[in-house]
Amino acid sequence: LSRLASFLPFFEVIPEIFLYLLLSQIEQNFDTLLKNDIVIYNIKQGRIPLIIDGFDELLSKDIDDGALEAKFSDVETMLSTIADLLTNKSKVILTTRKTAIFAGENFADWVYRKTDDTYDFDVIRYQLDNPSIEDWLESERYQALPQNLTSSLSNPVLLGYLRYIDDDEFHKVANNSSTLVNSYFKFLLTREIRRQDLPFSVEEQKMILRKLASCFAGYNITSDSRSHVKETIKELANDLIINKATTQKDAESLSNALTNHALLDRKGNCNVGFLNDFILGTLFMESIKNDEDETSLFFQKEASFPFIEKAILAASVWNKSTRSFFWKKLTKHCTLNNVLQFWADVKLRDQIMSSFSNEAFDGGKILNAALGDEYVKMENCCFSNIIFESCIFDFNSFNNCSFINCAFLNCSKLNTNLHCDFYNCNSNENDFIDENSTINESIKHELTEQTEDVLIKEILGMYLKVDGKTRRMRMISKLRETFEVKEKSFKKTFNALTKQGFIICNGDKSFITDEGIEYLQNN
Repeated sequence: LSRLASFLPFFEVIPEIFLYLLLSQIEQNFDTLLKNDIVIYNIKQGRIPLIIDGFDELLSKDIDDGALEAKFSDVETMLSTIADLLTNKSKVILTTRKTAIFAGENFADWVYRKTDDTYDFDVIRYQLDNPSIEDWLESERYQALPQNLTSSLSNPVLLGYLRYIDDDEFHKVANNSSTLVNSYFKFLLTREIRRQDLPFSVEEQKMILRKLASCFAGYNITSDSRSHVKETIKELANDLIINKATTQKDAESLSNALTNHALLDRKGNCNVGFLNDFILGTLFMESIKNDEDETSLFFQKEASFPFIEKAILAASVWNKSTRSFFWKKLTKHCTLNNVLQFWADVKLRDQIMSSFSNEAFDGGKILNAALGDEYVKMENCCFSNIIFESCIFDFNSFNNCSFINCAFLNCSKLNTNLHCDFYNCNSNENDFIDENSTINESIKHELTEQTEDVLIKEILGMYLKVDGKTRRMRMISKLRETFEVKEKSFKKTFNALTKQGFIICNGDKSFITDEGIEYLQNN
């Protein structure tokens, strides 16, 4: 462990040096005789598109873990540097995992503030959804999968494996997701024994790589220099490597071969990291389940939230007993925030195990879960952009909760949900959302009534700043708190405004449209 400490990444406050980091990269990628200002000029003219890949990796751990309100100023410097490039015909592309920094009002206000001043640019978002099984598998193979697997299988790594294996192997692994994952890893690790003439068994390779995954999680890195990865492997698996060393293949040669492993890949600037997030998440999950040596427990305790999320998602395709066992290890050895605790509960235990209050849960799919019972309470929570499939809700456990842009497929309920709010939600069960929690269609014809008209103006006015012109994004969950004394009227009127096209929603985020502005100006 003492030797590993020497491999800690060099620390620097990235927001304060972002401009210099950008200029340094320009120097590395263009002729040294070409001055920076010439490259910057051509970026602004649109001749050189600027792509900042993995922007989220430049953020501090606190920001990436969701400390949005307090830490936005840290990233604002970087965004302002990028905004300075957005002139003329320039095009800047940021690739990022889903991160809290772009989800809140602060970022939307920053965009409005910049574009209302001297800047003129557009922000366009593209979000990659989970792949569909139908997109990957032929009809015959898709029909052969059991229902429980088709509902939970959305990982492109496993779908690609199911697509290309032969028919005999497909029928062996297609009935059980745990068998499928084991077969996938066994296939890759067995092939690696032949490819590199490795003396390590499948289980020994897995042990080495899961310890490396745990190390990455502990230091919150997704890649490192090849030399550091090699030395880390030697440190973590020293006894095993020495025992396998021969005169033909000494310890140095074996460490080098493991660094060239098929489950590892080059990650820009000659760094080495895991092939994909599913492999990284699965191996980290395996480490949490199996490794209890001092070093592994240290890494597990220090693991950042994104790594824990990867492990939870990877574990969600395993059988019930494996998921339950992993949940016990995860909650014992890792530090989870409330949001991760919720997802660990519903993904691994198929039920909510703890009470939650004043939390927001965004995105994802919850399958075959029991949500609520006499022992847990959900107070003032917001669920947005979530697909609930074949879930059972006990709404006595939910108080003053909001569901925004959610889908309920084949779900059932215990007790009424009148004390919850549903915005832009849909269900294939007509009676799932109680009637006076839904939109009253007649409200469209009541918009001209004086009482409704006042409320409409109040709601739409919340989307403008004090100057009455500048638009701003509003979080629905926060907006409804403003109208708490008029809660029922607000719910009906807000839903009517979305139906009329005056307000558009994206999960918990909502925006006023040109039609909404026009209504305010004319009334």
